[in-house]
Amino acid sequence: MKKYLEIIIIGCGSMGEAHLKSVLTIKKGTRVTILEKKNRLKYLKKKYKYNQIAFINKLPTNLKFDYAIIATNSNERYEIVKNFLRKNSVKYLLLEKFVFLQKDHYSKAKLYFKKKSIKVFVNVWANL
Repeated sequence: MKKYLEIIIIGCGSMGEAHLKSVLTIKKGTRVTILEKKNRLKYLKKKYKYNQIAFINKLPTNLKFDYAIIATNSNERYEIVKNFLRKNSVKYLLLEKFVFLQKDHYSKAKLYFKKKSIKVFVNVWANL
């Protein structure tokens, strides 16, 4: 039986950090990997001193995650998703609003998600 729920957050700006705060409310059985640029990692390491968090600045390889949260800007998101999924596996993927900027990226990503049986969700704030 698997001991931990493995989560990766790619891009930990304001939206990624909001996701991190939510994940940290899970009291036990969760390990979080934060992928961010070096200068931002320094800040995050000082602010979040938890044993269950790993801070990295390069895309991991050959790892399995239960959840991946991609909270980068939409300009680079397609390439990051593509490279991350080529090198790792994930069951559930959460993409932030304004998923991709180019129309063909949607169709390519959709085919890949289907092929790999990845369940994908898009975080969109509704105006109710």
